[in-house]
Amino acid sequence: MTFAPSESAVDIQASVLGHLDGRGYIATSQVVVLDRGHLDGLIAGNVLQLYRPGAKVMGNKGRYHYQTDRKIGQKHQLSDIHIGEVMVIRPYDYFSLAMVTRSTEPFRAGVQARPPRQVIYE
Repeated sequence: MTFAPSESAVDIQASVLGHLDGRGYIATSQVVVLDRGHLDGLIAGNVLQLYRPGAKVMGNKGRYHYQTDRKIGQKHQLSDIHIGEVMVIRPYDYFSLAMVTRSTEPFRAGVQARPPRQVIYE
């Protein structure tokens, strides 16, 4: 089996279901299970970026905080945080195995895996 890193041909959003080591956290060089597979368009070599959800904050502009206050009703979801990359090493019909090639922090199952964003410079 040979493959090279490549972009996904489809715009896909996958979730990390878990990993094969059985520990609480996942980091670089570990194999993870994604909830998307060959039937979803993934092939061996596809590189996906990992994102964890940003924090939820409450309050008005300039006065954000993390704890709930019943007087302040506005809730804001901060943008997702890029925490690493995976490369698909074995796609099955409904799930795939992927290697964590880079991670900036340990993470748990449930993070999102999406194709890399294309940056357009003008």
